[in-house]
Amino acid sequence: MQQHILSEERHAPSLKDPTHPGYQLFAQAKDHIQILDREHGRQTDARSANLAGCLAVQSCKMGMDRIDEVRLSDDASRAFAVQNNPYSAGSHDQLRAHVDTVAALNTPLEQSSQEWTKAAAERGQAEQHRNLQQEQTQAPAARTMS
Repeated sequence: MQQHILSEERHAPSLKDPTHPGYQLFAQAKDHIQILDREHGRQTDARSANLAGCLAVQSCKMGMDRIDEVRLSDDASRAFAVQNNPYSAGSHDQLRAHVDTVAALNTPLEQSSQEWTKAAAERGQAEQHRNLQQEQTQAPAARTMS
């Protein structure tokens, strides 16, 4: 059983593959990183894709469903993926995910592709648990109202 799971992970599509469920987050991160690369006079390369992969994984873990911006901290030690709230102009209403820039640049995209699958599964379990708790909380209230 364990060996079967490991072989599936090795053959899972890469985040850069449009059939991968995390492809949209990866592509959005990559597009924004290309802009940062240009602004900093840097050529977009495989390390840029590595950073995009790590940001996609962290964004998934944080419950984000899109990446509207990628920013660097003032010292560039951290990279942030940002999901803006379209109904609010303030930064207090944003979802953010961050990674250590150097570690992310050196994390192979294949590793992030596998981590995204695990993160998505954990996110799904957390959402199911939250929904179950809401149903259990709402059920007694509905009974007392009838």
